[in-house]
Amino acid sequence: LYVSQMVQKDFQRLTTDNGQQHYTQTPNTTIYDQPTASKYLIKKMKRSNITTSLASSLLTFLLLLLPLLKSVSAVTDERPNFQIFQSRAKHHFTRAGEKVEGEEELRKVILGWYAIPGAEEYQICHQCVGRIDESTGRINEPEDGVAQAGRIQTVSIHFQCGGHPCLVLPAAPLGFNHFHLRYKKGGEWSLWSTVRNYNVGEIGPMEHQEL
Repeated sequence: LYVSQMVQKDFQRLTTDNGQQHYTQTPNTTIYDQPTASKYLIKKMKRSNITTSLASSLLTFLLLLLPLLKSVSAVTDERPNFQIFQSRAKHHFTRAGEKVEGEEELRKVILGWYAIPGAEEYQICHQCVGRIDESTGRINEPEDGVAQAGRIQTVSIHFQCGGHPCLVLPAAPLGFNHFHLRYKKGGEWSLWSTVRNYNVGEIGPMEHQEL
């Protein structure tokens, strides 16, 4: 009945010379009898259903993908909370227990921080003041011919001190040492953290100082 009603609606009804009813679709000139017109509409409805199904599947896929895209965006736009749990300065000794020759004025620095959930890898930028924009956490573009300050070191999540990720610098200079951190999650790097400043000198624990 539904198809028959559609035939009446979508087709122009004609009456032939022998009194039989036929149907045509404007602007087409092809003339259909009612069964043929019904079959035509059924095919049209099936094609429409397939198109609707594909559109629905695409919409569902995009809705599932949206949280992932938001997650990636959130990581790349997020500045990590660089929470230090250990910061110590030591003399750099050889295995024989002697100070390393030529490094008497250097210190072995151990810097440990609390793990960031979901982090796949870390990077520490040592002495990168001026290289990293403190207001945005992004790397400043270097001027032509000017070397960038500091050194970036990659730290595996499996390298730990006391159950937390850490970095060991065997020969840090005396005076203020500056550290920034970022982490990788979902293959994307976060922004750099705000700077942590430590005045390396006396042997023992170090405290962050605002400069």
